[in-house]
Amino acid sequence: MKKLAILGALVLVVAMCSAAYAEVQNVKVGGDIRTAYRLRNNYDLDRANASGTPSLNAIQGDTDQWIETRARIYVQADLTDNVRAMIRIIADFVWGIDVASNNVDGVSNVGGSSALDRDGEDYNVEIDLAWVEISEFWFSYLTMIIGRQELHYGNEFIIGDNVGNASDTDSDELDRKLAFNATRYILDFDPLTIDIVFAMIEEERMSIGLSGEDEWIIGTNVNYIFSNDWIGEAYVWYQNRGNVGFATGANSEFNELTSRLGDGGSAGNNNNQESSFDRQIVTLGVRAEGSIYPIDENLYFNGEIAYQVGDWNDDAVAQIGPVGGIVYRNDDQSALAAQVSLDYTWDNPYQPNFGLQYTFYEGHEFNDVTGKHNGWDPMYEHQTQGIIYDNIAGGPNMGAASNGHIINAFFSFMPTEVLTIAVDYYHFWLDEPLSNDVARLYQTDTGLYYAYTDDEDMGDEIDVVLIYDYTEDVQFQWRGAAYFPGSAVASGLGDSNNDEAYYFEYSVNVAF
Repeated sequence: MKKLAILGALVLVVAMCSAAYAEVQNVKVGGDIRTAYRLRNNYDLDRANASGTPSLNAIQGDTDQWIETRARIYVQADLTDNVRAMIRIIADFVWGIDVASNNVDGVSNVGGSSALDRDGEDYNVEIDLAWVEISEFWFSYLTMIIGRQELHYGNEFIIGDNVGNASDTDSDELDRKLAFNATRYILDFDPLTIDIVFAMIEEERMSIGLSGEDEWIIGTNVNYIFSNDWIGEAYVWYQNRGNVGFATGANSEFNELTSRLGDGGSAGNNNNQESSFDRQIVTLGVRAEGSIYPIDENLYFNGEIAYQVGDWNDDAVAQIGPVGGIVYRNDDQSALAAQVSLDYTWDNPYQPNFGLQYTFYEGHEFNDVTGKHNGWDPMYEHQTQGIIYDNIAGGPNMGAASNGHIINAFFSFMPTEVLTIAVDYYHFWLDEPLSNDVARLYQTDTGLYYAYTDDEDMGDEIDVVLIYDYTEDVQFQWRGAAYFPGSAVASGLGDSNNDEAYYFEYSVNVAF
């Protein structure tokens, strides 16, 4: 059945191309194929693999490795009267499991059911992009893009990924489909550009138990290019999440509640109670980037600051949460985030580039239930703050995109015309500790539990990337990472929960 679905999708693409000769001015067909070997080592930070507390991690093997392939093909058509359309389909699968890559553990949730299938047929062809663009819409400086499309603004500090790090189990190391289902109006008054966007993140149609669970955003991004080529941006985004629910257990938002309250409790305190409320957050920010000409035109600056207000939890009635004995109430959101970087590129054939970046996300104070929530909401960011750290410290208030300080020193150069080498060093520490006088347990977005002390040092990470351009169309890539937990990660709960973790990837990419 799956093979028939794939065949049908390809026939549809061919049919579009054959029909295009009479109906379009220009058609472009292309795609890419990537096959990657990936290895994760010790992501539970427990080299001994003991079965003691935290028992919810059970006994985790040190190494998880797999091979996956992603294939994409697209058709872009230029129609008459300033109309363009594009559709891109994607199929990705893990070798020997062959399911959608958003479930790298081999569990397919398509159609609301779970399935493991190793017969090589259970993988999905999905619509990755599908949009229509109409330029000079109503008047000459207005363009409308409607449909499934990618949204990238600035450094993607706020908008860039339809999931974001708030529930990002795969981090940057695995493939995700980034596109938003959105309507975008672009007002181009060169050098001023104004984007007005509405995007539906999740739609729950009116049915039993799902009413009111819609999630959507609306906002505007204003971009101005100054005469000295500096770029300035200002934006405001309104996010609405209806009927946000908290429940205990793997893959729930347990970590979101515990981190919001600032009390991880212990694994035995889960009482399986649930609650729900609405969340409305407004994010306002400004950004600037450009070369610092008075010093050196090769010295580049990038800075951004954003502030959040609104209701983190609009339920005025105090309720019991999943952590026994702790209540929460109506929380007003008030949080700050900022990022600033400087980098320098030397004028020589090796193109060496060195830079420093500092990122700050405000955190929520441990055990603070006063009615103010100060933890930054990651929104729909699409940044990598360490290949491993992004994965194990993702989610609200956990350090990677909320409640954290991050220093990143980076260096890259090209020893030959076809080889690029890049090295990133990260140091992490929390804005607010995740515990007080005893170690506390938190379940992160990986589904694993980690224990944290009253310290703030989350450790260090080193990432290395090698990119070899074999031809203009074929590229080989190697990526490696090592994460060294700091004193904030506890080691006194029956098993060593602060051992080093490692990652390795080798991939072959072909574009056509």
